Amino acid sequence: MLKLICNFPFLFLSFVNLFKGIFSNTLFLHFKVYLLSLCLDFSRFNLKQVAKHNTLCSHQQLQYFISEAKWDVDQLNTSRLAFLSNTRQTTSTPEGVLSIDDTANRKWGKKSEGVAVQYSNLEKHQILSQVAVMAAYADHKKSYPLDIVPYIPASRLPQGEFDYRFKSKHQIAQTLVQRALDLQIRFRLVRLDAWYFANWLVQWLSQAGLSWLTEADSDRLIYFHKQYWHVRDLVKVLNSDRFK
Repeated sequence: MLKLICNFPFLFLSFVNLFKGIFSNTLFLHFKVYLLSLCLDFSRFNLKQVAKHNTLCSHQQLQYFISEAKWDVDQLNTSRLAFLSNTRQTTSTPEGVLSIDDTANRKWGKKSEGVAVQYSNLEKHQILSQVAVMAAYADHKKSYPLDIVPYIPASRLPQGEFDYRFKSKHQIAQTLVQRALDLQIRFRLVRLDAWYFANWLVQWLSQAGLSWLTEADSDRLIYFHKQYWHVRDLVKVLNSDRFK
């Protein structure tokens, strides 16, 4: 097991050099250390542990790289996805699935951007956390993340929901799907967590020519053939050929 970073393996360099143009020489060194540190066997990953287990840069330099240095995270992710798309073993296929969901990262302090008491899918109740909405690709052979966007609650913005920076989770989900389309990620349907089963969002997916799949509570009302139905009643009257 790798315990200390003092140099970089050849195969690692052949991959990471794809992103060299995004960083200055100094920042590229910090990026390589940070990325390779993800291979270390830490019980808890943090910058203090990364600094302790490398001989190439300090904790202060790593902190600067993460929080203050000027580099384009969107450019980095676009380059990563281009590499995956251009590699036969990892390219998306028409049989793939685009999944949309959110995750909550528990926090103990309230100073970080977006921290608020919010619902956690993992813990099934509200916790003090940062929340992000994610898009991921999967097929029967592989899976990988596509993108992630932080969710900033209206309560953390000066003008609340009227603040120009505010986007609901549903709006972020729409942005993530559109980004996947713009990057020519291929998939046969969009898999939505039940929280994202909003009428306007699934209508937008349908108008974009996309199939979608989600879950719904049995007591949810759905408008079908000019009347409202509870899901538990609607499934009893639909013919089996209406299901894919």
